[in-house]
Amino acid sequence: MTSGPGKTPRNATINDVAERANVSIGTVSRHLNGYLVKPDNRARIEEAIHSLSYARNAIASAMKTSQSNMVGLLVPDYDEFHAQLLGLLGTSFREQGFVTLTYCHESNVQAARDSIAFFRSHRVNSLILSGCQELKSEVEEMMSQGVQVIAYDNDLLDPRVQQVKVDNAGVTRKAIEHLLTLGHRKIAIITGQMENWTAQRRLQGYRDAMQGAELEVDPAFVFNGDWRSESGFAAMQKLWAGTERPTAVFSSNHQMTLGVLDFVREQQLDIPSDLSLISFDDISMFRYLTPSITAIAQPLPQIVSAIRELFLARDDAQVSDAQRSIRLDCELMVRDSTAPPRNSTA
Repeated sequence: MTSGPGKTPRNATINDVAERANVSIGTVSRHLNGYLVKPDNRARIEEAIHSLSYARNAIASAMKTSQSNMVGLLVPDYDEFHAQLLGLLGTSFREQGFVTLTYCHESNVQAARDSIAFFRSHRVNSLILSGCQELKSEVEEMMSQGVQVIAYDNDLLDPRVQQVKVDNAGVTRKAIEHLLTLGHRKIAIITGQMENWTAQRRLQGYRDAMQGAELEVDPAFVFNGDWRSESGFAAMQKLWAGTERPTAVFSSNHQMTLGVLDFVREQQLDIPSDLSLISFDDISMFRYLTPSITAIAQPLPQIVSAIRELFLARDDAQVSDAQRSIRLDCELMVRDSTAPPRNSTA
């Protein structure tokens, strides 16, 4: 925008936007801060912003107060689970007058640290993340600045961090017990990254089930993956090259399960005749594959509701520590990929 012929160009201001859109400055401010305004006003404001090339300085705006009306969402991936989670959370926060900033770190610790710095510079009101133990000091610094931190399905080992967890160990034990009931004894597990609390809890559930059946855990049947499909494929290569092959595999997340399925296809194996398979995480395609995949379904709507509950109670000094940690149950969806092993009498 310019101030007249031959004069030095200047950036458009909020006053210019309000004048072009024929609304008050207050209405423009409400829209820019994520609050609901009338649809026709919103359309005119957006048109004015575009035509004037108006760029709002979010940091400068946030400096007016100790925090903004922004919520930071830090996720490890944009997979099906997190895409749905972000969509539901975004809708929920928008209804409360908050806007969301999303950052995907792709399991890269430095990228996650960069995201924390980004959120801090924008003075987010709350930070919601899939817990990452390597971010302990960064998270502590944010909390020291009054930022609410909610970790879902992980443990940052700080009692001030509010937690929403699923019963990883309990439902994994239930899945392994299902295989044991079918007659399987040679059961392998593909874990996630063992620095990750979620991976540790799922492995613990596997060990608990085997111990409950008075079976020794064969170290050759425990493969430490990294949550990615490539590690699922690599796990199957190693397991299938061993002197003893498993009759069943438990994969600790859906991406590694996709790697298992790639190996099965390449080797022309039959599920469940050659191998029974259970996945943690129930993505939609698992229901439609042939055979359909037995999987552990996370209670996504309840996870979102629990996060929202903690978020809304962020300023309630009466909330106890026990109420700041919520644990939810998962459901084992038994389908066609699990059956008794060959030569079994089960």
